[in-house]
Amino acid sequence: MEGAGRGLGARPVRAAPAHGGAQEARWGRRWDATGRGGAGTEEELRALIAHGEGQRTEFKAAEADAADLARALAALANSGGGTLLLGVGDDGTVLGLWYAQPSHITRNIRTLPDLAAWRQFVVNLSRHNCEPAVPVAVEHVAVDGRDVLAMHVPDGQDKPYRANGRVYVRVDKDVHDATREELARLMVESGRVQHERLPVPDAELSELDDALVREYFAGVRRVPYPDDQDERARLLVNLGFATRHGGRVVPTVAGLLLFGARPQDRLEAATLKCAFFHGQHQGTQLRDRADVVGPLHRVIDEGAAFVARNRRLVPRMEGIRRVDVPEYPDYSVREALANALAHRDWSLEGAKVRLFLFDDRLEIWSPGRLPPPITLERLGYDQFSRNRLIARVLVERGYIEEVGLGIRRMREEMARLELPEPEFREDGFSFVTTFRSIAPREGVAPAPDPFQTLLERGEINDRQYRALQHAREHGTIARREYVEVTGAAERTATRDLSDLVAKGLLDIVGGRGWRTAYRLRP
Repeated sequence: MEGAGRGLGARPVRAAPAHGGAQEARWGRRWDATGRGGAGTEEELRALIAHGEGQRTEFKAAEADAADLARALAALANSGGGTLLLGVGDDGTVLGLWYAQPSHITRNIRTLPDLAAWRQFVVNLSRHNCEPAVPVAVEHVAVDGRDVLAMHVPDGQDKPYRANGRVYVRVDKDVHDATREELARLMVESGRVQHERLPVPDAELSELDDALVREYFAGVRRVPYPDDQDERARLLVNLGFATRHGGRVVPTVAGLLLFGARPQDRLEAATLKCAFFHGQHQGTQLRDRADVVGPLHRVIDEGAAFVARNRRLVPRMEGIRRVDVPEYPDYSVREALANALAHRDWSLEGAKVRLFLFDDRLEIWSPGRLPPPITLERLGYDQFSRNRLIARVLVERGYIEEVGLGIRRMREEMARLELPEPEFREDGFSFVTTFRSIAPREGVAPAPDPFQTLLERGEINDRQYRALQHAREHGTIARREYVEVTGAAERTATRDLSDLVAKGLLDIVGGRGWRTAYRLRP
């Protein structure tokens, strides 16, 4: 027998050091290249339990039924992986595993003869109660003389995983049935569905920029672009830029992103959000902002230009010669931005790539975690692309390096210029690249403009923002001036001004109809 009867008199685990979050991340990702879990210690387990249940950690008492355990395993495999601790109550009390029915327990609970039987039980559960089988590594750790099984689940590569005939996902510490959008994302992550090749049903082939398509075929493919419409459609379908849908040929997601005159009209998530904040946090006053639209190559160009016009040049002496070093060098910025757009998860339809400049750093946020089998530790070494068609075209056009080479060359450029190495992390459902400044700005950020704050929160629109600025500069604004300043129709002007009065931002001070005047409320 591997363990003794240790289930009586359960004790709560006392508070552990504040590194619980780090322990959760380490246990949740405890997998080497072969997929084996590593050995855990009692100290690590205590820290993990003290941190509580979360995105990558689940507690289950030994009496939990098989359906509930299978549900938890499938949700972890579908949601980035993690650790299920069997023998721990929801409140973090270490209960241990039962080896015999305790005399003071009257309800029917699971009892197994020894630790080996418990191991076999959970392995069988992961194989026979989940579809496909959830890969799991089981490890035994004793806490206060009580046995706990840690079931390490990697981020699954055969998603979606089902338990009891249903697909579950994990959001923080809660498990719920996958929505249609979440199910689609899991299919994309598994490679069973390539989102970039899906049709954009309401789009037309005419929305592809003819000049861009011709340039691609002439400059990259070295073949003429047919004049015949049917031949064009057939060629675009063969290359994955279009597909047949509902009896028509329509652009695919990749085709519209790469060659659409304005893809954002159909795919709002293709907008690049750029912002340059005073200070070191979001929410402070903006120095500069831009919403960049157009085909992907143009978005990359204009995003890089946004950084170039806002970065600083830092003087450095090389011998007797002065050299100006950009705090964020061109190649690395363009490569990071292009990677964020090329490899992002396009199934996350409401999420945009975001470029944030602060006084001390540049951050680029790309929707979607790293696709399996890529890990943070293997970035720049392993090669894999979530969107192979988009990546191939951007490589052909010289916007990104071959998969795997770009990050290595970014590191080389930063080292050559004696700049801090770029940092990579996963944050929620995003992948984040951070460049640290060698010359952070100093000083106190000015007080935020209240009108700018309202605009950023979505409480007022851009027309109302311009009208409030006009009233601040000129003392008042009349309805006819609102139309002149904003270009709005008279009915829209009336509605916008009434809304500002209702929000307590403007007061009516005189006039009637077209000449009604408003001023800022003190």
